[in-house]
This record gives sequence, C-alpha cells and structure tokens, in this order.
Amino acid sequence: MYAKSKQTLDWLTLLAHESLGDFELTSECDADLTRRALLGRDDPSERDALFCLLAFKVNRFCSRFRRWNLLPWEIDDVRQEAYLAFIDVLTGWRPIPTDRGRAGFSYYFMRVYPLRLTDRVNRVVQTRRDRLAPSAWSADDDDRLDPFEMERDMETLAFIMEMSARLDAAEARILLLHTAADLAPNAVAARTGISRRTFYRRWKGIAATIRREAG
Repeated sequence: MYAKSKQTLDWLTLLAHESLGDFELTSECDADLTRRALLGRDDPSERDALFCLLAFKVNRFCSRFRRWNLLPWEIDDVRQEAYLAFIDVLTGWRPIPTDRGRAGFSYYFMRVYPLRLTDRVNRVVQTRRDRLAPSAWSADDDDRLDPFEMERDMETLAFIMEMSARLDAAEARILLLHTAADLAPNAVAARTGISRRTFYRRWKGIAATIRREAG
C-alpha cells in the first residue's frame, strides 16, 4: 500500500524521501554540504546529488506557494523553478572565510534560496495582484525571519540576506534583527541574550564586513 501511494507523489516529494530531511544545521553538517557544493559547481552529477540531499528543505519552501494564485501555471511549475533557483544559488555562492571560519554553503542556501525562488515564481506568474500571501515563517524558525513579512523592498532585503550569509550564525541573527526586523540595539541584545556593549562590539565587526563586501 505504501509503495502504491508513493508512486502518486510528485518528483520533488519523492526526492525529499531520499534527502537529509529536516536536518539540524550544525558545523559538521555545513562542512559536508560545503564540500559537496564546491564539487557541484563543476560537476553536474554532484550538483544533482546535493539538490537531492536538500530536497526536503526545497520542498518545504515550494509548499508556501500553494496559497498563491498561480493560474495559468501550477505548483509543478514552481517545483521546476525550484531546481533552477537552486542552480542560481549554487553558482552565485562565494565561500568567503570569516574570522570564525568559512561562511558555508548551507547557511547561504537557507537565507538566500527562498528569495531566489520567490524571484523566479514572481517572474513566472508576473506578480499577480490577486494572489494570496504565502505562508509566513515563524520568527523562531531556524533563527531566521520571514522575508515575506519584512516591510522592505526586495532589492534591499536581498542585499541584507546575502550579507548575512557572509557572517557566522550569531552575527547574521544580529544583522537580521537590527536591519530587516528594525529592532533597536537593546531589543536585539535582549532577543540574542547579549549585553548592549557586546552588541555594539559585534555590530562594529558586522559593519566592517559589509563595507568590505559592498566594496
């Protein structure tokens, strides 16, 4: 019975069954995915293998578009765009070292991929005015904020998210809370469990990284 029902699933859901699932992002996991991403930039078979490992996460991102009015397109068109968005992210990623180690691919993927997928879906449906809003992310979902709920234009938000991918996890959260969520320093300190002095010290380093990356 299970095998029969499994045959009715779409290709991305089938891949999700063979993926890493809803894995916890640890430094060890990131190191492995980063190694695979470096190989996948030059080897299509390695690229596809990496996509398969991340298929559960990709499928979850795609599911948010079920509430959109996609006509005349369908959710399967979103799944096709999902693969192309993955290639966009992989080719655009730059593994830049930080003071606390390498900025790994998985951190970049989790922050930037939803934006790339949204951009592609918007182009497909031509930003229909009558679409329903996508499902919101929880503010506590992997310590990331919902880009659909942030009242920022997409270009500015994309820059913020890409810069966050160049930082370690703690600094990325500070950047997102202070800029994308527009929280004051004391509120960021309270949310992250650090002192105001530590916030300003970390913020100085974050600002230096942004200036360096922005050229």
